[in-house]
Amino acid sequence: MWPEIIREFLPELLPKLYFERVRLPAAPQRATKSKSALAVATMAAVIALLAVSLPFRALAQKPTSASATADLPAGPMQAKATTACTECHEARIILQQRLSKAAWTKEVDKMTKWGALVDPADRDALIDYLSANFGPDKPAYEPPRTTDKIASGKSK
Repeated sequence: MWPEIIREFLPELLPKLYFERVRLPAAPQRATKSKSALAVATMAAVIALLAVSLPFRALAQKPTSASATADLPAGPMQAKATTACTECHEARIILQQRLSKAAWTKEVDKMTKWGALVDPADRDALIDYLSANFGPDKPAYEPPRTTDKIASGKSK
């Protein structure tokens, strides 16, 4: 009874465009309704999952250290390198590199294409700063060691 009533009055209640988009069948088909219900349920589940996961994702992100420039060596381009590079990754990534000037040039150009904000007027000075402080002739990076028992996983 309800399908006939719905089919009779639905075209009058809804705009023609919506009715044509839905394409109600001549006879009720439960498969179409269940597919539609499944699509709505899937969409609701995705939205619920995103709503639940976003607060945890924000908590998982590491806060930027207050002394971000302290990680990079002093120099005329320290602040600009910190601004351009640590927007996307930690300074530790730069500290670990030992690249030639040509490799730093390629790296800076690649990062600029990926969205790093490097003023074209500062590009060469930034490459000079990086190659002078993180060149192949520099000693290997030594990460800071912690003496905390919990961090090392050992107890005395």
